[in-house]
Amino acid sequence: MRRVVLSQRVRRVALNRTKNAISQVQPKVANQRMFRGLNDFRKHSDNFILFFMRGNEIYRKRPVFRRFAKRFPKLEVEITESITKITREPIVTLEPRMNQMPWEKLFDAYNKMSRLLYRSDAYVVIKTGSLKGRVDIQHLTR
Repeated sequence: MRRVVLSQRVRRVALNRTKNAISQVQPKVANQRMFRGLNDFRKHSDNFILFFMRGNEIYRKRPVFRRFAKRFPKLEVEITESITKITREPIVTLEPRMNQMPWEKLFDAYNKMSRLLYRSDAYVVIKTGSLKGRVDIQHLTR
């Protein structure tokens, strides 16, 4: 009986050590603003579409976008091509063309990308001011 109890205790300790090691290796997700639905996303998504505009390397080179493009290449290409067609001609503002945007796909991409944004990514955690140390919950939409 004593041998069985000891064996279970050893397994439990080993399992806890493994869980702790895994949690230290996996990056922590930086929670982003959760929208109430598609209409809320359309109103407040701000600069999120910039991730999908060719030539906008400031957004497209971010680690979160690279992870997204690697995990969901088909969705990334679909959205990028769609937005490229909409914004092909030079424009002063996107406002007149906003109804043509692939909003459902953008919303899906936002939800997927928000799970791929890590606290260790640059500029995700606020470095100064009264919010120092907190996650910028609007990082993907700025």
